[in-house]
Amino acid sequence: MFTARFPPLWVILFVIMNVTLGLWWTTVPSEEPDFTIPVTSFGVLNGLLLAGWEIAERRLGWARSPSRWVPRLVGLAMLLPLTLATVIAMFEPSIRSDLGGGSVEGMLLLGWLTTPAGALWLIAILGIFALYSGRRFGRLAHDLFLLAGAAASVLVIANIELGRWIFDVVIDTSNDGEVAVTMLLIAITLTIQAVLFAAWLRAENRRAVDDGDEEVGA
Repeated sequence: MFTARFPPLWVILFVIMNVTLGLWWTTVPSEEPDFTIPVTSFGVLNGLLLAGWEIAERRLGWARSPSRWVPRLVGLAMLLPLTLATVIAMFEPSIRSDLGGGSVEGMLLLGWLTTPAGALWLIAILGIFALYSGRRFGRLAHDLFLLAGAAASVLVIANIELGRWIFDVVIDTSNDGEVAVTMLLIAITLTIQAVLFAAWLRAENRRAVDDGDEEVGA
């Protein structure tokens, strides 16, 4: 029982499973490697580990742990590869050519969401917001860390997509004046996003405290 409640042992097990997956991918031959698939697989693995941890904590008494750092670490290990794989998918030539030949309409269709990486990233983001915000559905611990990680991932994807659309479609990149003004506007937009992000985190934390959720800062 003690070993089951000792978080570092579980972390070692999770690391071994990730290393095993990585070693397995090194043995898979591929003439035209698609890096989104192995990167996405790490996100899927850690997503399953996170789900298993949360289920075990609530269904099995011996698995309960007073610490939240393990699921936060595993959740981060899920978000990072899924975000990276989605960014790679966004710049796939096949995605861009399939969507209207690079037209404005095609660029706005967000075709990367139809890729396995994009779809799994969206599922992970929606799952975190649904289960860890405490607003609806079967609420888990109100975890501000995982909420912040999911929100940061959304900002990364949204800003990359916006920048790609602006520089590929909207402005003339050969015009230095347009590029300079666009960069200034992007900098202002990022600053506003940072302020709103911080305000949202404070509001979430305040709401959790008002609800008497002690796990938010655990």
